[in-house]
Amino acid sequence: MQLLNIEFSLNFRYSKSNMATFGSPKTILIVEDELLYLGLVVEHCKRQGFETVSARTVDEALSLLTELKTIDLVPKMVDAVWVDHFLPEKNGNELVAALLKDDQWKTIPFFLVSNAVEAEITNWYVRAGARECFAKMTTPPEKIVANIDLYLQEHAIGVPDTVHRPR
Repeated sequence: MQLLNIEFSLNFRYSKSNMATFGSPKTILIVEDELLYLGLVVEHCKRQGFETVSARTVDEALSLLTELKTIDLVPKMVDAVWVDHFLPEKNGNELVAALLKDDQWKTIPFFLVSNAVEAEITNWYVRAGARECFAKMTTPPEKIVANIDLYLQEHAIGVPDTVHRPR
């Protein structure tokens, strides 16, 4: 079997053999420009059994998703999107708008994790379909990851009844 390797920013590597299937790790696309915070988030995701891919800008995230789409890995590989609002050049809402316009991407759940706590901004994300909005400075990353995990468990297709909520 030929492995298709893809190298992402920050040297994250994935192969086609790692694609998410039932019982395998879920993958979160983390769109976050603060490098130290990104490293912390990746560490918490790994501790809770997630794979991660990351982008530091909207254009980088869209390029990554487009590349994955052309090799038929999305949405199988990306199970959720963690998006910051304040990003270089373009804000996270531009990424969300692009996700919602694409037939393959629009079903990927997204979660706002940002210092943007103004009602106007968070309301935009809620209206766009954000599964949840988190204040980055007051919500520990491990709690955010646990909430994303819970959401994915509750909305998985074909999950047996024996799957329980984490406590």
